[in-house]
Amino acid sequence: MRSNKIQFWTDRNFSHRAWKLWYAAIIVLLTLSFSNLAYAHPGKESSCTACHTLNDPDASISVFIDNVATTSIEVPNDGTASFEIDYFFSNSTDTATYEGIGVEIAVPSGWGLAAGTNAFSPPGWNAAWDLADGVGWSPVFDTSAQFPDEPDGYTVNYNTSPWDIGNRDAACDNGGSCSSGTDQDGTIDTMGTDAIVSIPLGTPGGSYTVRVMGVGHHTAMKSYVSDLITVTVTADVTSAVGEISPNSVVVNSLGNVFTYDILPTITGLATGVNRVEITAPTGYNSLNVSGASVGGSGLTANCPVPGAGQYCASIAAPVMTIDLGTKVTTSLTNIQITFTADAPASTGDDAFTSTVDDSGTARP
Repeated sequence: MRSNKIQFWTDRNFSHRAWKLWYAAIIVLLTLSFSNLAYAHPGKESSCTACHTLNDPDASISVFIDNVATTSIEVPNDGTASFEIDYFFSNSTDTATYEGIGVEIAVPSGWGLAAGTNAFSPPGWNAAWDLADGVGWSPVFDTSAQFPDEPDGYTVNYNTSPWDIGNRDAACDNGGSCSSGTDQDGTIDTMGTDAIVSIPLGTPGGSYTVRVMGVGHHTAMKSYVSDLITVTVTADVTSAVGEISPNSVVVNSLGNVFTYDILPTITGLATGVNRVEITAPTGYNSLNVSGASVGGSGLTANCPVPGAGQYCASIAAPVMTIDLGTKVTTSLTNIQITFTADAPASTGDDAFTSTVDDSGTARP
């Protein structure tokens, strides 16, 4: 009996120690769990969609550009182009488990983003969403991992604003009051915002995308809803190809005659070409423009101001500038420049480069 009693107390002591170990393990697990939750909800001046990865199947989003329901726009690259986006979304909050919501916009590298205006009020719009919800957009952050074509991200930090849910820098979206602020639009599970997107001077012509997003929860899962805006940027010339002949000369040869043919593609908002610049490689000298034609029709030299059917050439070595009296506006119209140059004193492979421009615009 004594032996059994000793054994019983031994087991009891072991059980007591085991409960202590289990209790400690539970505390550790809880600590780790809470730690993970903290990291899963970073401050909102970073990419929300890095964590909210589920594309919410129940959410909807409405997008307007300059008060028109559309997801595409065409703009020039003259450095003055901008447009306003107004968008709102619904069914992204899952207010049964979480009352907060966020917004995010991602744009191409170097593009500008600022709060919108109160000039537009598209169908379904709430004035509380104007001027980027009365708060404004955050500094830029990196979204290239989520959206390689739109690597510059912006969000709205609602902390201490009238929208403030009280944590996670999110906005209250329960239709009423949250711990620190209120749902300023008064509509449960609906949120919106606005922004002005600006396109930098000299952005190459082509198609770009801007991504607008709402960030919330779907049945307690971190989710987002998004739409893509296609932005077609046009230059004076959409594109151009050039060819020079001959493509080889003898070292130290004098007065070599070259013809330089350019085929510009002019589409959309592109305005055309009235200036050609050809840059000679190092070592070529005695540059002289001797002729020009457009579409196979020869032009007459007349400086300083050429008229219809005329051109004016000026040289500031190594650049030859040819101004056309009549702007070329028809795509794939051949522009041919004839010039002479003395060859360099040493062998090598170099390229004569060219640019085409509408000198009447600020854009390239």
